[in-house]
Amino acid sequence: MITVVNSFPIRKTRRTEILININQPINNIFYYLSPFYKYYNIPVINTPKIKEESVYRIWSLLLYNYNYNRNIKDIRFKKGLYINDYYTYSSAIKNIFIPTYCWLLENNAYKLVEYLRSQMKSKDIFILNDKSNVNYKTIPMPSCAYLLKAYIESRKPYQNAITEIYELSYYVGRKEISIKHKKYIPNKIAYIYTNPQYTLDFND
Repeated sequence: MITVVNSFPIRKTRRTEILININQPINNIFYYLSPFYKYYNIPVINTPKIKEESVYRIWSLLLYNYNYNRNIKDIRFKKGLYINDYYTYSSAIKNIFIPTYCWLLENNAYKLVEYLRSQMKSKDIFILNDKSNVNYKTIPMPSCAYLLKAYIESRKPYQNAITEIYELSYYVGRKEISIKHKKYIPNKIAYIYTNPQYTLDFND
């Protein structure tokens, strides 16, 4: 089971628990899951041949008109580094931040994701929350803790990250034994369009 928490228990970690803080950069393997981690290979939406160091670096580069006196709903993000067309803040979350973080998980940190998926049925996994917001559609920026949980569990906005199928039979010698067995098949769903004329749009 995966739970997002605002603080870790003040006690010794049990063998049946995994504590994850993606924002702690020192001596922490789970920092590889952070949007701050510098991979230097993250593609920029609608921008050919350009790769940046991190998800947050891309987010800040595409931020167009932010200042501290402006209403957050008036903030705009460029749809590409060289495109004079803009997303609203909430649209930028869906079309820039969410798919770019998904690309990071699938291309740079997938072994960690697979490990956590293999452990979530037998252990209690706690992910430290970095934001108060749990809804990926709303302002302000969504919690990466909740996005990570959503990707591992294949929930919105990453609801297609796992396909469930049922295996109905198998053979023992020549005898067919019928059994209903649920099987999970992980899918890689991230794709960042880098064609400057193409607009990436994640559906609700």
